[in-house]
Amino acid sequence: AKTAVEILNITLTKRGATPMCGIPHHAADNYIGKLLQAGRKVAMCEQTEEARPGKLVNREVTQILSPGTHFDEKMLAAERNNYLAALSRNGKAYGLAVIDLTTGDFKTTEIGTIDALQTEIDRLKPAEIVHPAGDSRLTESLTNIRAVLNEHEDWVFARDSAEYTLCDHFGVQSLDGFGLKNRPAAIGAAGGALHYLVNTLRRDVTHLHRLVFYQDSEFLTLDATTLRNLEILEPLTRDSPNAACLYYAVNHTVTPMGARRLRDWLTQPLTDTIAI
Repeated sequence: AKTAVEILNITLTKRGATPMCGIPHHAADNYIGKLLQAGRKVAMCEQTEEARPGKLVNREVTQILSPGTHFDEKMLAAERNNYLAALSRNGKAYGLAVIDLTTGDFKTTEIGTIDALQTEIDRLKPAEIVHPAGDSRLTESLTNIRAVLNEHEDWVFARDSAEYTLCDHFGVQSLDGFGLKNRPAAIGAAGGALHYLVNTLRRDVTHLHRLVFYQDSEFLTLDATTLRNLEILEPLTRDSPNAACLYYAVNHTVTPMGARRLRDWLTQPLTDTIAI
């Protein structure tokens, strides 16, 4: 309650010695949005049985909203994904997985250097990043991360645990068909992201039907400095109109899915001439 009143600018009350605060039910979405923008999680507690006279009604936490897993249309931009990202490390390889619950996108990759990992995070711009608890060196080596960082149990990112989580979800015996053979870091990141969604946030992930593995060697690497100086996604100067950048100049897509696909193409151009 004490934290919420500072973020929401509402009144702190108390019942006995217990601090409390409240918000009007009809405006809950607006207040929830402010809490998410402040990097907080929001637990949704709902009545789980019919009310009976003279009996306390049972209530349970049914889901937990977080910056990378919400559905608030006021905070979402149709032309870009709202990603939850997960990081893992296996030997010298870094695993990165991203999930967009609003679109069902689920993809993972393995990256060889911390600089390349930083570049990919800058490109994807996840709203929230989950990482193994205790591996502070992994996040400390990343700089200027604007996403909310959350720790999750480290065993979840281990190869065997993550592989079981993914195989159980997709109903398969092996992950080789997803291109994940001998990719323990990518498996760890993907399994950790899925476990966090299901077991910590209690979210429904039945619409996640496919997992895509990609390699950064398939694409031309454009780091944050290049994207900014070439004005690919936004103008170099803040007072310039959005139309002054490449993305808005060529964007004639008619659906949010098309706009997101175009954004991916511009920030991650192919390098294989046959594919082009």
